Amino acid sequence: MTEVNKKQHYVQKAVLKKFSHNKGKQKCITILNLKQQKIYDNNINDVFFENWFYNFENSDNVLIIENELKEKIEDPMSDIINRLEQCCYAEFTITRQELETIKKYILVQLYRNKKNQLHYGNEIDKWKQEILYILQTPFDELLKSNKPFVGVFNFAWDMYRSFMMIVRTRNEFCINDMGYTTERVFGYDNYIFFPFSPQYALLQVSPEWKLYKQHGGEPPRYSPILTKYLALPTTCYVNRTKISTNNDIWENRDKNDKYTYQIFDISNEDTYYLNTLTLNETLNIIGVHDVNLLSGSIIEFQKRAKCGGAKHNYDWFEDALKTCYEKNDKNHRT
Repeated sequence: MTEVNKKQHYVQKAVLKKFSHNKGKQKCITILNLKQQKIYDNNINDVFFENWFYNFENSDNVLIIENELKEKIEDPMSDIINRLEQCCYAEFTITRQELETIKKYILVQLYRNKKNQLHYGNEIDKWKQEILYILQTPFDELLKSNKPFVGVFNFAWDMYRSFMMIVRTRNEFCINDMGYTTERVFGYDNYIFFPFSPQYALLQVSPEWKLYKQHGGEPPRYSPILTKYLALPTTCYVNRTKISTNNDIWENRDKNDKYTYQIFDISNEDTYYLNTLTLNETLNIIGVHDVNLLSGSIIEFQKRAKCGGAKHNYDWFEDALKTCYEKNDKNHRT
């Protein structure tokens, strides 16, 4: 087995590249290390990874998950992300096939992080088998009950019932070592937040908010984001002449059905808020493109932390940032 495949990322390297900056010939991302209470630059090859993270040691193809991730999820998702990043309009259109790629990307990210892996205890092979099942199974088939993969079935249905939104900022998002975070109120999820570049992010929104948008009434829960920015996609179905009920949509689905999403340009204050969720849900590492732009989010986090519920403390941020500047200045002069 070659050393080339040793470092296996649990946050897609193409996403890390979006958060990177050039440092000599390297693509580097600025890291906040909570345990060390340090800020430093690191090559994107050397962060958000574990050695042989996905390997099936007793398999004929120990790299099967790594290879399937690249082919089925990461390469097509990179194409979608690149296209969206180049979008200067207020809308973005994708096909049903691309939407299912995004949903599987989200599903895989919910599975392939260190926190979820730890839930499996000594059953790491089961965790790997479930990831492989997601990768090798069409999304339609994931919605069918399969006893050995009941956890995947439940997650897939959550993805199917929820809906996606896109947000854009002129400030910057940060990313954590989970690859996502959740706005959770009284034990219920409003949405899962997936930043995939400093300026763009996806929200996978709980189905209760779809009902609220369609029928009105009281919002299902408090959400400073969804009460400002909420829209369902508009659709154009290939077989629309055959569709008269919601059930007909599924029965007459086509991979070229089109979904158009509004892109919400959010304020700096709302960017700070979303970043506080990311800062709170990290295990240990935060990645950022421009650490100077994170100061507003840190201030907002510390303010909210006084009300309780904070899992981490960032009191060390300003001192660590000063030390980082001094080290970079010294290296530049030498």
